[in-house]
Amino acid sequence: MNIRLLLAYAIQAYNFLIIIRALLTWVVAQPTHPLHFLLIQVTEPVLAPVRNLVRRIFPTMRVDFSPLLVILILNWIRDFIIYGVR
Repeated sequence: MNIRLLLAYAIQAYNFLIIIRALLTWVVAQPTHPLHFLLIQVTEPVLAPVRNLVRRIFPTMRVDFSPLLVILILNWIRDFIIYGVR
């Protein structure tokens, strides 16, 4: 398997983890559940810096757009890995 495709699949899997975490915020989920805790541990290192940056730029914003921004950035990286510079 091509290393670029493997990286693209890994980025896509991480995107799905971020989507699952965002969806879990809409329902009553126990953050103490082992799977939810694992999901937070896996996604928080990427989401936290983006969340802090957004809060610094827009301090009055109440909606957390960091999952959306991270997914967009990861998709750009994935497309760059697959297609390169055109």
